[in-house]
Amino acid sequence: MIPAAVPNAVGAPNRQPHRDTYPDQAPRAVLSVLLTDGTPWLERVDFDPIHRWTEQVAATAEHQVWLQTWLPGQASDLHDHRQHQGAFIVLRGTLSEFVITPTLGHERHIWRPGVIRSYGAGHVHRLGNDHGPTAISLHVLAIPMALSH
Repeated sequence: MIPAAVPNAVGAPNRQPHRDTYPDQAPRAVLSVLLTDGTPWLERVDFDPIHRWTEQVAATAEHQVWLQTWLPGQASDLHDHRQHQGAFIVLRGTLSEFVITPTLGHERHIWRPGVIRSYGAGHVHRLGNDHGPTAISLHVLAIPMALSH
């Protein structure tokens, strides 16, 4: 089990997303298994004061698993996930997610430990540590079948 992450979860974000944008639960299910398989995820992290640290920690033909650390002020660029569907969970700290949607314009979510966020293909967002202190997250990306062959 992940030390001090899920048991100390704060719970739901400040505002729940209008919907889970990923109808198939495969990445969420993979993430749920990873959280209970005994892997000491927090012992594997590193930190980079210049760039957000990220490491691919597992991969299959269907999924990629990434561990990421976020020092205060570090963030991803605004990006889309094209045909990839996925899920992530904050293991420690807090992440802000800025999402652009075709119907609602934009939304902002605050993610704390213990809440799995899943999303569908075409999801456009920016993740960042706007609240300090250090944040750690675990991500699963589903690889579309056409790309895995």
